[in-house]
Amino acid sequence: MNKIDYNDEAELRNILVGRKIVKTEKTTTSENIYEITAINFTLDNGRVLRAVEAVGGCCSNGDWSVDSDATTTQIITDVSVVDEYKEDSDSAILRMFIYADGIKTELVRSEGQDNGYYGWGYEVFVTEID
Repeated sequence: MNKIDYNDEAELRNILVGRKIVKTEKTTTSENIYEITAINFTLDNGRVLRAVEAVGGCCSNGDWSVDSDATTTQIITDVSVVDEYKEDSDSAILRMFIYADGIKTELVRSEGQDNGYYGWGYEVFVTEID
C-alpha cells in the first residue's frame, strides 16, 4: 500500500482519471483505545483508494474524520481538493471532489482541527494491482 498526501491533486488524478468506482465501503477498526474509520473506493482496474481518518492523540487536535456517500458508474474525468478554513479557529473542512459525466461529486469529506503540532488532514493509501 502506498501513502499519498490527501491534497496531492496530481497523484490523485493519476490514480482516478479514466477509472470508475465500482464499490464504496466504509470500515471501522480498533487501534489502541481509538475507533478508526476508513472508506475504501475500489476502482475498475482493481486498485483501492483508501481514505483513513487521523487521530491526533490526547485531545481533539489532529483529529480528522472521513465520510462519503459518493458513488459513480461514470468514468472520472478530473479531481480537485478544497480546504475550507473556518475563521478564527484552527479547524477546516477538507473536501476531495471527482468529476464524471459533467457532474461534480464530493468523494471524501473530512472535518477536524490542529494547533500546528499533531498534523493536518486525513490519510490516503492506494493498493497496487497484483
